[in-house]
Amino acid sequence: MRLSPDIRDAFNKLVKKGMTVSRIAELFDTTRQTVHRWLNRAKHVGREYYKDRARKPKESKVTLEVELSILKLRTTFKWGTVRIQQGLNNLPDFILNSVGGVQGVKLSRETINNVLARNNQNGYQTEFKRWKFFRATAPDELWQIDFKGPFSVGGKSYWFLVCIDDYSRFIVCAGQFDHQLTTAETVAVLERQKRFPKAILSDHGPQFRINGRAGAMLMGLKRILLILLTLRTRAKLSGAFKISTESLSIA
Repeated sequence: MRLSPDIRDAFNKLVKKGMTVSRIAELFDTTRQTVHRWLNRAKHVGREYYKDRARKPKESKVTLEVELSILKLRTTFKWGTVRIQQGLNNLPDFILNSVGGVQGVKLSRETINNVLARNNQNGYQTEFKRWKFFRATAPDELWQIDFKGPFSVGGKSYWFLVCIDDYSRFIVCAGQFDHQLTTAETVAVLERQKRFPKAILSDHGPQFRINGRAGAMLMGLKRILLILLTLRTRAKLSGAFKISTESLSIA
């Protein structure tokens, strides 16, 4: 903390009143060396000067080339202050040959962040990804099926089987059960439908196992194909599950 000229002058007055240097340093939350330095200024009677003396301007390490190198590493690789700090000092040759920049410069993370803030490049760069929700080009080309649960409602556990059309997002079937379905029960639900898709997208849950007689029926049911359920599929089915659980709680 920088002391004001009045406080520096007070050091000499307090010493004359008998206060020790250690007590003065403790009172003003500073060091004994600082107190002694300003007491030495008071020894020149008639020439006491407690203001900061003029100093030679210090040349900044952040030149135009250094600032451009910081921004180049930030915008090219999305690096944070730690990796930029390392890159300014010792960048691998294959990166240096491709992007260029200065080397052998040692800066603090705060200085690098100040450069980024001055150019509106600090903080996390948020990129918005637009998901492609539909992969089918026509109705009944691909269905998506999933089994969720248990959901506790009124002290009872319920499971839900929901199947939607990938193209139209039409809910093909939605069933509520008080137990986990088997493969045979899943096939029975699908067989009650009046139409069938070319393929079905599901996860590897026990309800969709392809081994056994029921699994063979599921695989052969109008050319139904079980493949891995992706995160996008789960996101699309979550809305249907939400509607089902809300309807159950209302009922």
